[in-house]
Amino acid sequence: MKGWLKIVTGAVAAAALVPALAFAQGSAATTAEATEAAESRPLIVKVHADWCAKCKAIAPTWTRIEEELADEARVVVLDVTDEKRATEAKRLADELGIGEFFAQFRARTGIVAIFEPGNPEPSKVLVAEKDFAAYQEALGEVAAT
Repeated sequence: MKGWLKIVTGAVAAAALVPALAFAQGSAATTAEATEAAESRPLIVKVHADWCAKCKAIAPTWTRIEEELADEARVVVLDVTDEKRATEAKRLADELGIGEFFAQFRARTGIVAIFEPGNPEPSKVLVAEKDFAAYQEALGEVAAT
């Protein structure tokens, strides 16, 4: 995941990817600049549970999304495997401004949604899609708007 750090709080698997501070020629980007850069990108969100068959089926594709699309979008997992993780996922969704999406799709694991920056409604929702190209195409459509 070039240029990104995965944040995991305790045993909580719900993770947000935030930009790593870039250091170039002795100067560092500020946290505010890094946050602003992240918030200006589309958001790719997966509703996940360890027990979910759809989630397991798209695991290789999701790994590819995390590795190859992290420079173009913020990539986030909302993990609802158990109540503790779901509580953390709700907090994260609220923090990202997509709390209503989480409330609507919490029980629909295997869903991947793509959001335009600052828009709480998903622009595209894919259900257990294994084709990486479908995610690239959906992200391209969102980025073009």
